Amino acid sequence: MGGFGAADQQCGVKELGSVVVQVGGGALASVILTGLRYSKNSAEIPCIPALHIVQAIGCAPLARCYKRLIQDVESADMDSAGVDVRVQGPVGAEQRKQVIGAAAASQNEFMYPWEDPHSVTHGVFDDEAYDWAHLCDGMMETAGSASLVTDVTIRQARADGKTASEVTMCHTGSVGLAGVQHIRMMGKAPKEPILVVFSGLSRDGIE
Repeated sequence: MGGFGAADQQCGVKELGSVVVQVGGGALASVILTGLRYSKNSAEIPCIPALHIVQAIGCAPLARCYKRLIQDVESADMDSAGVDVRVQGPVGAEQRKQVIGAAAASQNEFMYPWEDPHSVTHGVFDDEAYDWAHLCDGMMETAGSASLVTDVTIRQARADGKTASEVTMCHTGSVGLAGVQHIRMMGKAPKEPILVVFSGLSRDGIE
């Protein structure tokens, strides 16, 4: 599913509350955000839903970058395991431009390779998120968040997703659902309705 499909195929709902999507290099989340912004500007949807990105705790360069970046906006809310980074409300366009512009000028202090990538989520194993500026802008604009999930949570989400949907997704494809479950467990449930993308299928026993 591309970005425009995310905006147009909402299963009969008139408005999405949140999009929770897995991130490796960032292309999937980036195209979804682009499509949603286009649909908002075209008056196809009333507002852009909150963008929540999810990464495995063993490979999370975007969450690390976002934590550092929003410290220039307000205090980062992130526990010792690094499970949640969010701003308290939408950040205005001018402030986002200034913060992201400053970060881009010193990119090696914000987005740099993850030192020891390890997780069951091989499809989002990128040691850098190449669309980091676009995604950080989207999270700040929509008061979204960056969450980290453990492999245990990912495996459970995969099992739950297969049971609920009959889709045989791989571990990578279940990271978004793992993020929803994790955020709910932390008592910060995403606004509903929620869009989750099962982006990868398990084939021939390969997870």
